[in-house]
Amino acid sequence: MDNIHRADGMSFVDKGMILAFMFSTIGASKGFVWRGGPVIWGITGAFVGFIVGTLLSWIIYVIKHDKNQMQIKKGKKGMSFLS
Repeated sequence: MDNIHRADGMSFVDKGMILAFMFSTIGASKGFVWRGGPVIWGITGAFVGFIVGTLLSWIIYVIKHDKNQMQIKKGKKGMSFLS
C-alpha cells in the first residue's frame, strides 16, 4: 500500500475500476430482462466488479512480492553492481 512517504507505483484500484465498469454495463443491460431492473443490477455489477478487480490486484501483488523476497534471500536480486 502506498502512503505519503513511500510509493511502489502499484495501484490496487485500477483493475477494480475497469472491472466495475465492465460488470455494471453487463448488469445494466441484462437488468432490463432480469427481475429488479437495470439500476439494481448495474450497481450490483459495479460492486462485484470492483471487489473482484481489487482482490485480483492484491493476489498478483502478494505473489510478485513473495517471489521478489525469495530472490533477494537467495541473493539473485540486489547488489548486482558488485558482480
